[in-house]
Amino acid sequence: MPEAPGPEHRPVPGPQPPECQTGAEADEKALAAFRDSVLADSMRKAHKFATGKGVKVAVIDTGVSPHPRLQHVVGVADLLDQRDALHDCDGHGTAVAGIIAATPGEDGFTGVAPDATIMAIRQTTSLAERDFSGMPIDKTGDLGTMADAIKVAVDHGADIINMSLTACDRNPFDRRGHYAIMKEAVDYAEQHNVVVVVGAGNESSLCEQGDHVYPAHVEGVVSVSAIRDDWHTFNDVEGGTVLPLTEWTLRGPNRLVSAPGTAPVALPPGSSGLARGIMPPENKKKRYQIDPDPYMGTSYAAPVIAGSFALLKELYPQDTAAQLRQRLYNVSDPLTGYTDPLSVVTHVNVRSGENVEAWVANHGAPDPSSNQSGSGGKGEQVQLAAEEEHNAPKRAVLVAIVILSVGVALWWGLGMRRNARKKSATTLAATPAAAPAASVAHAAAQPPPAAQPPPGTPDPRSYLPGAPQQPSQRTPKTTSQHRPPNTPPANAPRPAQPPTPPPYPGMR
Repeated sequence: MPEAPGPEHRPVPGPQPPECQTGAEADEKALAAFRDSVLADSMRKAHKFATGKGVKVAVIDTGVSPHPRLQHVVGVADLLDQRDALHDCDGHGTAVAGIIAATPGEDGFTGVAPDATIMAIRQTTSLAERDFSGMPIDKTGDLGTMADAIKVAVDHGADIINMSLTACDRNPFDRRGHYAIMKEAVDYAEQHNVVVVVGAGNESSLCEQGDHVYPAHVEGVVSVSAIRDDWHTFNDVEGGTVLPLTEWTLRGPNRLVSAPGTAPVALPPGSSGLARGIMPPENKKKRYQIDPDPYMGTSYAAPVIAGSFALLKELYPQDTAAQLRQRLYNVSDPLTGYTDPLSVVTHVNVRSGENVEAWVANHGAPDPSSNQSGSGGKGEQVQLAAEEEHNAPKRAVLVAIVILSVGVALWWGLGMRRNARKKSATTLAATPAAAPAASVAHAAAQPPPAAQPPPGTPDPRSYLPGAPQQPSQRTPKTTSQHRPPNTPPANAPRPAQPPTPPPYPGMR
């Protein structure tokens, strides 16, 4: 269990500028909601096995403000205005970093991997100054800076990347080019064995089910959905009750992984305490205060999974990114994708009702020395063996069905072929031979071949949906996936965006 830092080692947060958001101070009710949650209990037990020590987690977000509960945080890059990555005017990136790596305190709050190092990379903001039409004057980040941020994180030695932000794309003509921008960056991370964890996105009028969401829909990322905010109750899947996904979580093509989408408390910028929500800057000017926006959205589900990967990376430092992902997938709920830190480090799905303490006593704790070829400790070997035994009858039935289907298809195909041959022979026998002159006349009557366009002429078919397109010079804007209550999040591209910026200076 990590120890709380002494006063002499605590970072001192700077004051928030008047135009920036702050946090609403957490009350005892919010703290109790966290302490009594299943997730908090899972984290406390998981810390007996791992705390993320020696693991670097890059937080690509709105920046991270220094906080006494963030002991290991370094500023890496600011891709917006080159100010400072340890600056968070939105209050979003600091909350995300706290969910990943906040050190424990007497109040009971802790992060998933409290000994992990946070690498702050500022890539987006929702508080940019805007013109009369609502378009941002200052830079807010786009797919170009998003891809650059991934490469910056990899080049600075990140083991895990968390991206609680999205950009939605509804234009099918631009989709191919935009996807290629992000796929190249994700592949770069994969080549360096860096796991990329992203929020699945929140549904709104600007980003609906069926839209293409970056980076959540890019192959190779771990896209995290959010389960409902009543996650403190425990339900058994086998009993017919599950923890459903929130109605505002976007679905995507990647493997379903989910975590709690509402955080009762989090770390605020410009403060040394805890907050129950984000306070808009308007509250500083108005007599009647606006209720704080709760920490709700897939933004706060993704860091739970990123922190869980940090625990895995500490236990299995030699694993590739694919092997780490498979370890987590092995214990995620098959229906909802629900994943918790304790299940990840012990290889036991706690929602199956199995007692973790008894299991560890019988099979041993995860063995950090077992790293080669992705083979885990005793726990994973037993878990995988149980899965193999449980799935063996299903596989046998499936193989039998496949063999029978192939046999029926071959029999039907051979029968059709014989009938076709008989029909062809009958037709040839009944048709008289045509005169050679008729063949010549028929050939002369054929229309001449269509003229080919000169080289360089655009193919009209290239403008049809699904045809290969050149990458657009304009890319969707990226925004954090914080979802204020009863208001749609601004997580979709705005029209007439500026061109994609050049690569980050010094980028390979």
